Amino acid sequence: MILFVYRKQKKEDFDRQFLKNICPNDFDAFEFLPSVGASGGILVAWKSGMFLENILFSNEFGISIHFCSLFDNATWLLTCVYRPCTSKGKAHFVHWFRSFQVPASEDWIVMGDFNLLRNLEDRNKPGEMFQKY
Repeated sequence: MILFVYRKQKKEDFDRQFLKNICPNDFDAFEFLPSVGASGGILVAWKSGMFLENILFSNEFGISIHFCSLFDNATWLLTCVYRPCTSKGKAHFVHWFRSFQVPASEDWIVMGDFNLLRNLEDRNKPGEMFQKY
């Protein structure tokens, strides 16, 4: 394993000791998006001896990091997202994500918790009214 993504970690802050508790010892670099209350939170950790990285952004919805392998110079963009659960937050997230532009030539990995449903039947528990985006 050379890259570790941990989402929904429900922590407002953490230190290297926390990283050592959940990752192998040689994972020594990370980017962290704190949780707000009981929602969100993303941790991306990697081995700094294997990658060059450029953190493109970290905002309320996610983290994007451009990685370059020191092994074979392969490059890719990793975007980890967490969409808010409120109606206003959902709409803001969808607008933000739709405006996200990545060149077709870029390898892009998108992962996370989108909190989206295609159909009302996909919902596994009652809650807020279904909204289609």
